[in-house]
Formats: sequence, C-alpha cells, structure tokens
Amino acid sequence: MANTNQLARLLAAKEDISIAEATRRINTIFSVITETLVIDKSESVKINDFGSFKVKQRTGVCQGKPYSTTVVKFSPFLGLSSRVK
Repeated sequence: MANTNQLARLLAAKEDISIAEATRRINTIFSVITETLVIDKSESVKINDFGSFKVKQRTGVCQGKPYSTTVVKFSPFLGLSSRVK
C-alpha cells in the first residue's frame, strides 16, 4: 500500500519538484476533496479517469437497535478498474 510519502516521491520525480512541494500538493488535493464533501453532503467529487467520492447515509439494525451513519464511498471509473486487473 502506498502512503503519502511514497506518492510524494513519485510525484516529485515525475514533475521535477521537491518532495516537500509534492507533499503539499497531495495534501491540498485531499483537503479540497474533504472540504467539498463536508460542505455539501449531496455533492460528489468526480476525478476524470480515476473515480468519484460520494457521501452516503447508511442505516441498519445492530443488536435490535436502529442506527444511521454517514460514510464516504469511492467508486473507481471503469477505465481504472480495467487497468488494475
């Protein structure tokens, strides 16, 4: 599993920037995605050729008690899914 540092090293090498700058860019992207989902839970974030993030409400029953929780769902685009296989 790749973590932020590993992704930053790959981005830095590909874009010829420092690892610190690459880390800032990665953190900024995920911060914007998070803020968008928090501000408007009906909004989804779609990234072309990658996938989409969407807030979903889950409900159910656990030990006889109903519950409701909010989760973020990621759905990869078909092109990504087929390239990973």
